Amino acid sequence: MTMRQVVANLNSILFFLLCMSISSAYGQADKNSDITPQFSRAALSTSFDEAAEGFSANLYQDSTTMPEASGGSTSAGNIFLSLLVPGLGEYAAGNKKAAKFFFGTEILLWSGFYASQTYLNVLQDDLESYAARHAGVIDADGKGDQYWIDIGLSPDIYTFNANKLLERDLDGRYEENRDNEWVWDSEDNQITYAQKRIDRVDWKKNANLIVGGLVLNRIISAIDVIRIVRKNRNLENQARQSYLNLRYTELANEGKALRMNLTVLF
Repeated sequence: MTMRQVVANLNSILFFLLCMSISSAYGQADKNSDITPQFSRAALSTSFDEAAEGFSANLYQDSTTMPEASGGSTSAGNIFLSLLVPGLGEYAAGNKKAAKFFFGTEILLWSGFYASQTYLNVLQDDLESYAARHAGVIDADGKGDQYWIDIGLSPDIYTFNANKLLERDLDGRYEENRDNEWVWDSEDNQITYAQKRIDRVDWKKNANLIVGGLVLNRIISAIDVIRIVRKNRNLENQARQSYLNLRYTELANEGKALRMNLTVLF
């Protein structure tokens, strides 16, 4: 298997992981949509005399120790962490499973980017060596990308400069010296070179897609952090506002009465 095939397969895997990250970021929200209120038993100590006079107490009242609701600064901080390193915001919010997924995706994306850049350098070296063998290019150092495009458009530097004169593009001409000179030994080799250059351009587009994947991974991670923070905030509010109220009082017309009021917010 060639280097190009290996990197192409890696790009396919990375695209699949990005699709999975989108579904994973929102799939857990449906699983955890049902919130079950939790109550802990509170001590109730009173005498019958106090009850006769009338009192109100919370028999089942939430006393679970929970952190304060996440403020705006904490949420913004977690979002910033996810934009910096995908998964870091999830880890800070306590969702280690999602953090591992985004960490793994980020590592694979960077591995794919490094492999793509390495292969781009291989293609560039191949272009330069091919031009040296078949067009007589002697020095590749200091020549910009435009030079490697132009030598594939004309059989030699003299024809290229003549065409630029006809186009009245004086700035596009090259100084006719040994450093800039090229003369293709055959038309077929010139066409082969042009195709090699086009292949490199196409591969550079694939490398740019990986960069887009890195940006997308950060956006998805930041959105996932917002979902986690909102879910945790809802759980905190749920635990604080759910209670069972017991009222024991003596009414003038009904005598002693025991009344219970259960409040559960969903």
